[in-house]
Amino acid sequence: MGDVSNYLASIETRIGSINDCAALRAAADDLTAELSGMLADVQAQINALAPLLVVPSPNPGAIVTWITALIATYTAPYTASLAELALLTARITAILATLENKISTLGCSFTPPTVP
Repeated sequence: MGDVSNYLASIETRIGSINDCAALRAAADDLTAELSGMLADVQAQINALAPLLVVPSPNPGAIVTWITALIATYTAPYTASLAELALLTARITAILATLENKISTLGCSFTPPTVP
């Protein structure tokens, strides 16, 4: 997750270094697709793993033990995905604020994108 955090921080740095409205608009358009894709990927991981965190109705002991072990296998990736989603959400908010500030500073005449 550190790589993702560093990558998202580099996006803010790149936005801060743009001094042309056309280049800023192009970067904003690229960011919308990229960040939306990143969020969708993390959400898909969470959605795929979430059902595995619930123990099914009681079955014979061996099956329950096996299912519990299976769930334990997926708990760490699920938790990591939740943490990554929180990080992405916070970083995207910061990136969009940086972009909006840069649009204002340069006096650009376009509205910054929104990311779901």
